[in-house]
Amino acid sequence: MAELTAWLMDFGHGRRAATGERLLVHIVPAPVLAEVPRAPAHCRRVLVWENRLLPAWDVGAFLGAPPIASDRALAALAAYRGGADTGKARLGALLLPAPPVRIAVLDPRSRELPDARWRAIAKACFEHREEAVPILDLARMFETRAIAEREAVDDAALAAA
Repeated sequence: MAELTAWLMDFGHGRRAATGERLLVHIVPAPVLAEVPRAPAHCRRVLVWENRLLPAWDVGAFLGAPPIASDRALAALAAYRGGADTGKARLGALLLPAPPVRIAVLDPRSRELPDARWRAIAKACFEHREEAVPILDLARMFETRAIAEREAVDDAALAAA
């Protein structure tokens, strides 16, 4: 079997996830971020990159950690396919406190996701050094409908509580 490789990303506060090796296409060490009023904390900023605005996800904030400070973040540009035109690659940014690390995935068998919040943004999970590592579903994360649906679920859960 061919060796599988992935990028392991630490989102802070013990929250780690991975993407396939070919999905991270660029690291922006000092990203120019703009605030989006009234947006949820995990996607409150956009990355200004090469005259484009890219959605910027703070996975740690989505999972309940404090948002990464803009002056301490770096952005990992991720490519994904989604929307009506699935043949065309799109870009989004993942905000990180430290650079991702390339790892070998020695045991690609699927594991159970660590908790329910991961199910909204991850498609599977594998084990790395005795730790469950979710695999991010980038298309699901960056597509507007998926974000809106996740927020609606969160709002409904809060209202019921």
